[in-house]
Amino acid sequence: MSIEVTYSNEFKARVFARAEELFLQGVMEGEVTLTEGRSATVHLWIDRKPDLVLFSAQGVEGPLAGHTVYVGGIKQEKG
Repeated sequence: MSIEVTYSNEFKARVFARAEELFLQGVMEGEVTLTEGRSATVHLWIDRKPDLVLFSAQGVEGPLAGHTVYVGGIKQEKG
């Protein structure tokens, strides 16, 4: 069984805008809030692939040209 998830252009634009902000500050990972009010927050990385990838995209212009942005998470060790 496989699941295909599509992401809206608004989602992608918000992720890339936040990634660009972070990159210009010299930061290669951070969070992006996806909604107003009751917020949903996801983690993003620039040029570092996390354990779990929900979405990734290659920058083609601007500060992120040639860089890959990943949205996802890190596996938690059971303890």
